Amino acid sequence: MQITTTTKLIKGAVHISFTRSTDTVQINLSGNTPIIIIGIKDNPTKFTLPLIIRKIARTAKSTDATVFSVDITEWLPLSKNIISEEKFVEQFAYELANASYDFEKYKKEIKKQTLNIITHNKKEVEAIASGLLIASELNSARELVNTPGTHLSPEDLAKHTIKSAKGIANVKVEILDSKKMASLNMNAILAVGESSPNKPKFIIMEYKGGKNKNEKPIVFVGKGVTFDTGGSNLKPGDHMNGMHMDMEGGAVAIHTLLALAKLKIKKNIITLVPAVENRVTGDSYLPGDVIVGMSGKVIEVLNTDAEGRVILSDALTYAKKYNGDVVIDLATLTGAAVVALGSRSSAVFSNSDKLANELKVIGEETKNLMWPMPLYDEYKEDIKGDLGGVTNSHNKFKRDGGAITGAKFLEHFVDGYTWAHIDIAPRMESISGDNLAIGATGEPLYALVNFVKNQK
Repeated sequence: MQITTTTKLIKGAVHISFTRSTDTVQINLSGNTPIIIIGIKDNPTKFTLPLIIRKIARTAKSTDATVFSVDITEWLPLSKNIISEEKFVEQFAYELANASYDFEKYKKEIKKQTLNIITHNKKEVEAIASGLLIASELNSARELVNTPGTHLSPEDLAKHTIKSAKGIANVKVEILDSKKMASLNMNAILAVGESSPNKPKFIIMEYKGGKNKNEKPIVFVGKGVTFDTGGSNLKPGDHMNGMHMDMEGGAVAIHTLLALAKLKIKKNIITLVPAVENRVTGDSYLPGDVIVGMSGKVIEVLNTDAEGRVILSDALTYAKKYNGDVVIDLATLTGAAVVALGSRSSAVFSNSDKLANELKVIGEETKNLMWPMPLYDEYKEDIKGDLGGVTNSHNKFKRDGGAITGAKFLEHFVDGYTWAHIDIAPRMESISGDNLAIGATGEPLYALVNFVKNQK
């Protein structure tokens, strides 16, 4: 569904309004004044308001009508005491586009529909344009994540990044191949990905938007496992389904930078994505292997299906070269995060309580929920190796606190910078009640864009 703006009612368009007297949706497409009425009986909150907006698009898409209109001023009262009017207008456009997305790459027949947002002043038009731009990058990230692994290798992801960044002011992309990574001692990335016929790539993006090109950047690091079989610790069949989505962190990191660049945000941003396939081959890395990566620290491999943290160890080490103001990594890292929090909130781990709280607050404002989790030093004992290194899973093969031990592993490679790890496994896919299409959510892209915009 295409979302656009207009300054007047469009003849024949199905107008979408709401009522506060019921929770039901009323659809009447016959007669001279076709209309859809969304029932909103309960008072909206910052958590339910995005769901209400999404229902507009999902309801429209469920009909056979092709042209719709919605007047932004009719809906403004819903934002009272929740967010500012200007922010609501941006969020309104963003959530409409968010909910209008469906993965249709392989469909032969695609229904063409247009939803027109009726505007009344220049400020509304600008806020809507901002919301639609951010949502466009979100949906591009989702398109990547939803694409089957056979059609999205590490090289494909690298090529997509180059193509997507082309022509955007102040954005530069560099791709490191296996030979270059070997010269940098990125042995952790190579251990996981080099045995695949689809060789690993290390994607580096730089956006120099700051007033001072030398000011400290914000660095995003995204896990880019384009397919995860589990390696020699092979996943059971039902757990392997959906593992083409294990690169969602990378996709979100890439398109967060592109959104910020297109918005011309006056900050310097770096995105780093180690892109690999975790395959089973004759040369695959094995349980019991010892890896010394770029950091010079020893990694003792106990489980080849804990590959995400292994590749991120090199990326977090590489991130130090930028002397970043803050480094945030994004990864579908652990099923344990889903066990801990369910499927409605990502998990946040940080060496800064201030940063963790900032992410929690901005997550609540954008409906990209993120909940702070503990990083107590006591958990180091659970990944203490026998050979002088750290283990890439619990050293007693326990499942206890798996999201925490994964984060503690990553923290071991964080050197001298403020850092947060967002385990997005709980929000990898949409669930019932999200009012979104089946598939990737692309979270927390919207939150991260707003996080950067809020930085002084």
